[in-house]
Amino acid sequence: MKDNVVSDALKKEFPWLKIQKVIYREVEFILEYYIIYDQFHQIDDNKKNEIEIFINSLVDIKAKKIFYYRKSFLIDSLVEKSILTFS
Repeated sequence: MKDNVVSDALKKEFPWLKIQKVIYREVEFILEYYIIYDQFHQIDDNKKNEIEIFINSLVDIKAKKIFYYRKSFLIDSLVEKSILTFS
């Protein structure tokens, strides 16, 4: 399945999170998902399980899958200030 299809499906089901990157380690046969979510949500073990089942239903690969979660604390005013400073 193409990346944009997975991203689009994920946006519909969990609009507050995003896959930041995916790393496939071919030698070890491991697929690592780096997932970020907004500061307004908490992810407990039940929610992690729900997210992982959903992603696994979209990506049918027989590799060990590891999921890493990180909260994003982006504040609109800081982002805007950084963009203005950069430009």
